[in-house]
Amino acid sequence: MKTTTTILLSTLALAGALSAPAMAQADDGSEAYRQAVLGESSLAKPTGADTSSRIVERVEPGSYAKYLIYLGRDKDDALAAASRIGEQAVRQTLRITPQRLTGTEAHEQYLAGSTQANGQVELLAEERIDAPAAGTRVARSAR
Repeated sequence: MKTTTTILLSTLALAGALSAPAMAQADDGSEAYRQAVLGESSLAKPTGADTSSRIVERVEPGSYAKYLIYLGRDKDDALAAASRIGEQAVRQTLRITPQRLTGTEAHEQYLAGSTQANGQVELLAEERIDAPAAGTRVARSAR
């Protein structure tokens, strides 16, 4: 009886000792969870900064043209009508650099109901223009 108990205890101890390293190496997803949801950046693997920026050119209408667009007129028609009364639109060249949020920041932004894109917008150039030529399509503003 004593030998059976000793063998049983030895077997359990050996099984526990062999399974401990396997359990320590298993990825149960807790690190990914802490990084993504809790925003613990100390777990993040260095991947290099995301510096992919893009240059965008857009036409920003004046106040009267914005009002006409609000009333339902096409952007090109609104710019032309505003130009006839002396209002000029502004052509802007922007550099948009995306920024990554931590998990906590993304969650807070979600809770706040924010729909704005994450990034930095830098105005590179600005010039006043007349209404676009007939048939020229103007890119829609992000506003």
